[in-house]
Order: sequence, then C-alpha cells, then structure tokens
Amino acid sequence: MTTPPQEPPGPPEEPPQGPRGPSGPPGGPEEPPRGPYGRQGAPPPGPYGPPGQPGPPPGPAGPPPGWEGRPPSGDSTGVIVALAFVGVLAFIAANVLMALLAFSTGSPVGIGVAAVVLALGTFGGGILLVRKGEPWSKGLGIGLMAGWALVSIVSAGFCTGINPGVYL
Repeated sequence: MTTPPQEPPGPPEEPPQGPRGPSGPPGGPEEPPRGPYGRQGAPPPGPYGPPGQPGPPPGPAGPPPGWEGRPPSGDSTGVIVALAFVGVLAFIAANVLMALLAFSTGSPVGIGVAAVVLALGTFGGGILLVRKGEPWSKGLGIGLMAGWALVSIVSAGFCTGINPGVYL
C-alpha cells in the first residue's frame, strides 16, 4: 500500500501576482527595473520641465533698477543706537566749549550769539546727517539733537541758552 505524497509543512503558496498587486492580471508583464530617476536609462527631467521643451525666458541683464552696486545692508539698529550715544556726548563736549567761549565775552549778546550758533549747528547738522541716510549719520544726527534736548531739560535751559534768566 502506498501513501499519497505529503506537502512539506509551512505557509501555503500564494498564486503569482502581477506588478500591480492582486488586482492585476496574474503573471502579467513585469515592469523594467527602476533607477534613481525613474525608468532605467532615461535622463533626468530638466529643472523647467521635460527634456526638449524650452526653459523660461532669460531675465534682464544686469542688477535690478535702483541697486547701486553694494549689497543691501543688514540690521543696522545697533550702529544707529551706538552713534546716537556718541552724538549726545559730542553735543555735551561742544556745549562745554561754547559755554567757555560765551562766558569769556562777559556780555549777554555773546551768550545769545553762542546759544544761536549752538542751536543752529546742532539742529542744522543733525537734520543734514539724518537726511544723508547712512546708519552712522542717522545715529549721530539723532544723538546731537537728543543731546540738545537732554541738556536743555536737565539744566532748565541755562546750558543751551533758552532760559531767559541767562540774559539778565
């Protein structure tokens, strides 16, 4: 008596499947192996579309309008603030020198002339420096004008010549 052949123990065999999985036709055509860019042997597509099609039109030659040849400056707040402090100190130094000159004349007219020259120099120079547009000049101009205001407030106008008591 012969016994029928027995299958080896293990998972049951699955039917062959096509490249699209169980829904595809069994034993369907195999897809060619893929490379890093898709089908093997095909060149990679260009940056502007499929090969053979023209890219975007060329841009205008040269830098954009208004660009003066220097790279755009980054954040310049630190330069402006630092030079504003320098401007305040520069005004205080100029004020001390002008006060020595004004009091050496000993007349109210000399003090008045010194006050006008100091105010015109401070505000005229400060506005011109701010209008120049560079970060260092903006800071220095703002600092000169802020120094005049600060000294006027702290000294009640005696050191800048806006207090009428100086002229009596």
